[in-house]
Amino acid sequence: MRQLRNNCILCNNEYPSLLCIEDDVKVFRCSNCGLVYSGEIPETIFDRKETPETIYDDTQKLRNQIYHEIYNIIKRYKTTGFLCDVGCRAGNFLDVVKQSYDVYGVEVSDKLAQYCRDRGLNVYAGTLQECNLNNDALDIITYLSVFEHLKNPDKELKQIDKNLKPNGILVLEIPNLRFWRMKIQLFKLINKSPGLMPLIHLFYYDQKVIERFLDKHGFEILFIKPSFSCEGQSSALLSFLYKFIASISTKLPVGQIICNNLVIIACKDGTKNV
Repeated sequence: MRQLRNNCILCNNEYPSLLCIEDDVKVFRCSNCGLVYSGEIPETIFDRKETPETIYDDTQKLRNQIYHEIYNIIKRYKTTGFLCDVGCRAGNFLDVVKQSYDVYGVEVSDKLAQYCRDRGLNVYAGTLQECNLNNDALDIITYLSVFEHLKNPDKELKQIDKNLKPNGILVLEIPNLRFWRMKIQLFKLINKSPGLMPLIHLFYYDQKVIERFLDKHGFEILFIKPSFSCEGQSSALLSFLYKFIASISTKLPVGQIICNNLVIIACKDGTKNV
């Protein structure tokens, strides 16, 4: 039996507006706070069903460019410490950052978690809640193209708050709602699906919405930047688009619209209570 979601999880508004329908699933936009979310909650935790063989392709090489950029951003705020990457896949980001940090991974795929362990990485197969880390154990927690898949981000942020040290930072790479709203409108003109994948991407945030969401759980944004995710494209096109978009996204307001992701660094604020 399908489990449906109508109320906004951010402000509890009971009367959202219908943004679109994709794959017979309604996608709502909260008329109060602006959060966009899937009207259906999947029964199981999202698992990409990837294998090590499918991860190491041309797209992943370009993802690694983004991983290095995120690594350089993190170093502005933390140069050492214990870093946990949630949804670490085959451990590519852990490979990038292990030169500076003590790294730990969490991955729902048993096969990928075992692959990481076979390569010498410390990776737990399951969720952050299940791995039973000590409170205040982590300096950095990262969710790179993961946070939007979570069925209950409120519960996840409470767990993050427990596991992060008082001066710890949270790093998110999430879909940029401003880009996706533009894409929805454009694709309506040609009567095609915009590719929201509402049974996989359960939530979409813009800057104001994610600021409000994180503030609700006692986090303050230190850094936010538009980013371009290159998954699912041809490598030649990706290489051109990535370099072009990266070069203009921080210089022009149009970067807020043409970049499909946001990279966010947030810190715990001990004076705020959830």
